[in-house]
Amino acid sequence: MTTIPKSEADKIGLPTMQKLAVVLTGMLEPFCDRVEVAGSVRRMVPFVSDLELLVIPRIAYGHDLFGEISNEVSQLDILVTDWIATGRVEVRVGNGPMNKMLTFHSDEGRALPIDIFVSTFDNWGMSMVVRTGPAAFIRGLMARLRQQGHAGHAYGVARYCHVTHASHTKACGLVELPSSVTLHRARTDRREVSCQTEAEVFDLAVMNYLDPEFRK
Repeated sequence: MTTIPKSEADKIGLPTMQKLAVVLTGMLEPFCDRVEVAGSVRRMVPFVSDLELLVIPRIAYGHDLFGEISNEVSQLDILVTDWIATGRVEVRVGNGPMNKMLTFHSDEGRALPIDIFVSTFDNWGMSMVVRTGPAAFIRGLMARLRQQGHAGHAYGVARYCHVTHASHTKACGLVELPSSVTLHRARTDRREVSCQTEAEVFDLAVMNYLDPEFRK
């Protein structure tokens, strides 16, 4: 029999959350293009605080009288709004377009914390790495990315590139120059890098890929 440490007393057993993950994944899939489990459940931690899910919502498009796209509607937002209205979930922390921190009421009467994070196909890999965690591992990975000239964030990776651009000017310090002279000035550009898989993120950080349960 597994004993729950005192510090873990308020947490929920992994099997309970794995069952919830199956239920929620089935409920979300008709409204999303992709749904996967993240967080401590994905890392197979024996006792967890919540269930984290990473999703790419399915988008519905509204059209005006001329057939042009007039608006975009997230099917996930429609679903969660219905859940809230029917009492299936309560807003625990927030219900924004990118992060939804909710309490899910199961058919068995349990109130279980769930976090739904939104991503895109281009940034899926980085989002999954960050949302899988844990925090200490992500801090180390972010440091490695910085060493390679990248800036990682929860929704992707940016590459800092030193570039030069031409600027027409008459003045250079105290010396007057003809207006026809072109000066080249250096600046740093931030360019987003597509990371569709976790393996791509590890490659950018020059790290060997680790399965989720070995990330510490």
